[in-house]
Amino acid sequence: MSSAALTLALALATAPYLAAQPRPRPQPSRIEKFRQLSPLQRKKTLDALPPDRRKQAEQRLRELDTMPSAQREALQRRYDAFQNLPERQQDQARRAYREFNALPSDRRDAVHAEMDTLRALPEDDRAARIRSPEHRKRFSARERSILDDFAALLASPSNSDLRF
Repeated sequence: MSSAALTLALALATAPYLAAQPRPRPQPSRIEKFRQLSPLQRKKTLDALPPDRRKQAEQRLRELDTMPSAQREALQRRYDAFQNLPERQQDQARRAYREFNALPSDRRDAVHAEMDTLRALPEDDRAARIRSPEHRKRFSARERSILDDFAALLASPSNSDLRF
């Protein structure tokens, strides 16, 4: 029996067994793990944080707790997409996010709107838009850098859920 035939026979013989096996469940995110803690465990975890960080964490948790489930699920998908990025791309996304949040609110709104536009475009059209003279006129060098990083992150098909 040839090696290909042996492999095929083995695959066919084990297929029913493998199909009957439960699939591993995805691991919950850190946020979900934290939300599953008892109130006492949550308090202990939050008490260990510096005061400003604790206040920020408590605010974000309140926001998360009051979100509609569909919005919370969309946020979870974005978090999962981020966690699946290679470390280099995670660093790139963190840098771009920090730069984005440092923009004045009116410019942040304009950059955010452009991100939405870029996200909706096919990759070739996205690249052409970023290289266009109108893009250069409309956005500062700092804003273009953020948008360039964002477009680079979107280039991977699995990153279409990325949002700022």
